[in-house]
Amino acid sequence: MKISELKTDVVVVGAGSAGIAAAVAAAREGLSVALLEKNSFPGGRATASAVGTVCGLYLRSFKQKAKFVSEGFMKEFAERLQKRSSTMTQSGANGLYYLPYNPFDFKTVCDELLAEAGVQTYYHSTVFNAETKAEKIISAEAFVYDRKIKFRADAFIDCSGEASLCYLAGDNTVEENEYQASAQVFTVENIETSSPESLGLHIARELKRAVDNGNIHASLQWVSVVPGSLHEKSVMLKIGIPLSIGNTNNKATAVELTGRKSVNTIFDFLKNNMETFRNSHISFVAAEAGIRTGRRAKGKYTLTETDVMDCRKFDDGIANGAWPVEFWGNDNKVKMDYFAEDDFYQIPARCLMSEKFDNLFFAGKNSSATEKAIASARVIGTCLQTGWAAGKLAADNCEL
Repeated sequence: MKISELKTDVVVVGAGSAGIAAAVAAAREGLSVALLEKNSFPGGRATASAVGTVCGLYLRSFKQKAKFVSEGFMKEFAERLQKRSSTMTQSGANGLYYLPYNPFDFKTVCDELLAEAGVQTYYHSTVFNAETKAEKIISAEAFVYDRKIKFRADAFIDCSGEASLCYLAGDNTVEENEYQASAQVFTVENIETSSPESLGLHIARELKRAVDNGNIHASLQWVSVVPGSLHEKSVMLKIGIPLSIGNTNNKATAVELTGRKSVNTIFDFLKNNMETFRNSHISFVAAEAGIRTGRRAKGKYTLTETDVMDCRKFDDGIANGAWPVEFWGNDNKVKMDYFAEDDFYQIPARCLMSEKFDNLFFAGKNSSATEKAIASARVIGTCLQTGWAAGKLAADNCEL
């Protein structure tokens, strides 16, 4: 098969929150950037899984209004998204703040930022090979829709979410025996309710009763209202997927199939048993299940849960983490571990730098961290920061 070759300064794999930030950061330094994304749109899990809220933007606080944990690109992105989505910062339990958003508006903001920066974006692009020489990656090969293209570059940034480029290049990675539980988001329209709080409690009460009566399996009772999603007669619901995720082949397929089946089961129950949903219908189901964590890169430093909980600062700190350790077990129950309010931890640059390759960097969910540490650092607000930092590190590397 004939393969084309393209030369660029920087290749970024993955157009999620981290990948967008990395590509824009490098491009704003005057470098040519190729951004490769397997989906047909940007945003990663934020859009494909319709997460619905940007977490990690603000300090946790009971004493003051929402305050950004960091300035720079993270704040720029959040303010543009807020304006586009016409949403307001909201407060949740235990002093947490978050920004609701419309997934299509998230895509639009990403498209605008990439275009303004002059990033060459390649959607429908699946990276399948990496060529290395000594301590450097030389090229990455990808199927770009229906063509094979070899991308040669001076620096590479892996923001794939599964450390795909690192894996292909033979870099050091970390895998767990079992990962956090996933979730599926869907939208229901023509409901009759006025309060997201009362709706959430009503759903929980009815599902608990159904479980106690043996009408629904206990694994299906974890349904919640996506914060900020209730508008007029429409609401986004999130279902915990009752399936353990490990390192088995084709694990994502089972998650997706179970997620869609769960949506139908839960919606049928709600429609038949709650007056609120009597005349409702499903208008949208997120294209992908929300797989929270997976394989990660192993960098020159690995962020630990102790670093997070102690709000540790580093001399080479490049991102400020403000979200608690949010760990979803495979019983679909979440455990939230909070560090001190009005404080943050830092992620050092070494968490984004390959041990093995001089010109390979990573960010977002690929950042070098333990499973408990990434349970905090994986949120969108933090991914925007680590992505930006990785883009700057790659740009510095190109100048050497």
